[in-house]
Amino acid sequence: MLLGRFAKRSGTSRSARGFAKPLPAIQRMEAMRTSAKQNRRIAAAAASVFALGFVAFVLWRGSGTIDAAQGYLMGSIVNITTVRNPLKKSPTADSLLQQFEAVGRKCEELWNNSPASDTELTAFARQIAEETDGAFHPGLKALINLWNIESKDGSPPYVPTASEIQAALTLCDWTDDSALHFGAIGKGAMLDTAAAFQTDNPLSFPESMLLDFGGNILSLGSKTLGKPWRVALRDPQGGGSAGIFTLSGRYFISTSGGYEKYFIQNGISYHHIFDSRTGCPAETGNLLSVSVVTSGQDHAGALGDALSTAAFVLGYAKAIPILEAHDCAAVFLYKDGSARAVGTVRQILTLTESYRWYK
Repeated sequence: MLLGRFAKRSGTSRSARGFAKPLPAIQRMEAMRTSAKQNRRIAAAAASVFALGFVAFVLWRGSGTIDAAQGYLMGSIVNITTVRNPLKKSPTADSLLQQFEAVGRKCEELWNNSPASDTELTAFARQIAEETDGAFHPGLKALINLWNIESKDGSPPYVPTASEIQAALTLCDWTDDSALHFGAIGKGAMLDTAAAFQTDNPLSFPESMLLDFGGNILSLGSKTLGKPWRVALRDPQGGGSAGIFTLSGRYFISTSGGYEKYFIQNGISYHHIFDSRTGCPAETGNLLSVSVVTSGQDHAGALGDALSTAAFVLGYAKAIPILEAHDCAAVFLYKDGSARAVGTVRQILTLTESYRWYK
């Protein structure tokens, strides 16, 4: 038995009497040549399979179908652009939009009626409120309702009296469940939901997607041939672009500014981003907007959404320590055409001729 096992290992044969008999030298050489040919065939086949796979991957990156859809959610336009992989069955942009809107409507209903029921987002919002000393304040429901800038029933906005503002401020407490309002963090949280769905369902979710939710951006992967997504940074002073972000991989961008939701009364412009210290729209002087870029942080979408609001209220100098503490990149745009950078934002943002980096 021992000899038999050894014979099988050493390449010898057994005679009719059961004893091991070495193969003649010529036979051994022929066997070696046959084995070498077989190995070459196997290697060639493996190389072919690898080459075919590589070509298929390149063809996908080069000829993947660009698919787009547009919808409306939470008072904002939603745009989804995907690169569909022909090698696997992936959902259309329209079906992704329908899923996103369905989840968004459920979140909107929950946040409007019982925001504290979303315990995870509530805890995170309160954490950021503490860290920013209320520059991001998730408990301004009474104040938001008083000014009525984001009216849901079509009623006009209202400039309240000083006494009315003070009365509303007494009800603004982010530790009070009834005071919670997620308007300054909800869109970012929705982008977190979309990103988590891609992580949890890699086989049925596009590897490459760009989601624009009312100016809050989520990028996944890249466009065809590995080219980055190009995302315009809106110029608050006009209809054009202040710069172009080039994004490859997972990024979140949240922008806060007083140029989108506002009204004018008696020649004075009132925007929707409130300073919880005064109860009035934040007075930012020369500052037009703040865009915060996040990537690998926990709750990255919600974080960027909250911190862009806080940074807009605080201004550049006071916002820097908070942004750096969370490893965020950011760009601050000013009326004089200057732009100030925080972190690595200049690596992914190219300004247009309308703006220049502050020196």
